[in-house]
Amino acid sequence: MFWFAGKSLELISLKQLKAKVVRSKKKTGLIPTWKGGTLPMSSNMSEVIRSKIDQYIHGDLSDVELKIIDPLLNFQKTRSHLPKNDEFLVEYFKTDQGYHLIAYPFEGRFVNEGIASLLAFRLSKLKPISFSIAFNDYGFELLSDQFLEVEILKERDLLSSINLLSDIESSINGTEMASRKFRDIAFISGLLFKGFPGRNVKDRHLQSSSELFFNVFSEYDSQNLLLKQSYEEAMIHQLDYERLRKVLLRIEKQTMIIKYPHKPTPFGFPIMVDRLREKLSSETLASRIKKMTLKFE
Repeated sequence: MFWFAGKSLELISLKQLKAKVVRSKKKTGLIPTWKGGTLPMSSNMSEVIRSKIDQYIHGDLSDVELKIIDPLLNFQKTRSHLPKNDEFLVEYFKTDQGYHLIAYPFEGRFVNEGIASLLAFRLSKLKPISFSIAFNDYGFELLSDQFLEVEILKERDLLSSINLLSDIESSINGTEMASRKFRDIAFISGLLFKGFPGRNVKDRHLQSSSELFFNVFSEYDSQNLLLKQSYEEAMIHQLDYERLRKVLLRIEKQTMIIKYPHKPTPFGFPIMVDRLREKLSSETLASRIKKMTLKFE
């Protein structure tokens, strides 16, 4: 039994790539996922989403999709704010986990990760502070155990495109994106050996070897071609540098709206859930989400 298009279905047969199914009355089952669901949003899709939110703000609910998510958008508007096309929304609130700074560029995972790393680096230059970073296609979260004067984002213009290249290179070091890219490059170049068929080297050994090579090259051979390639791929492919620069230029022209909700908002809650995925726990993700939902409703 599985769910598809909001319907509970049961597979009867599969013939010549055609699946025969019947409706099922069961309420539990698998939810299929597609490779495309893991891809970040394109710039065109990001623009459409921002325009749809702006359309909703102006009272146009002619689209079926907007009618369906009307309760969610209305809840977001009530608890915090819905950003117009010329606005950039930032939320700041405190929970038992710490102080949450959540921003919504609506630009896809890779670009949001880049902006989060850049902002965390620039904030860390102003004061000693540590952040836990989480992100999804819509926004990113910087979580810290220290209080932060969020108005400093406006005063210091911390989301400016000025000195972007040097700052983003420094933030890459901090978030170890280049180190993760280096591992793949080391495999392709033959620097790391995965083992013979049936006798593969364990992942933790490969990871430690990759980190060792990366650290040695960084300290003693900064011009190493493999090292340069890892930074280049992190910059171009993972962070999408050109798109990141264009997004920051757009944000510079927008009005920054800072809200202080007393609890997480519908836009911010999924980003907080993404951070839970990275934590080791004996509880299932579903049970932890249920706890958070009950707590913040």
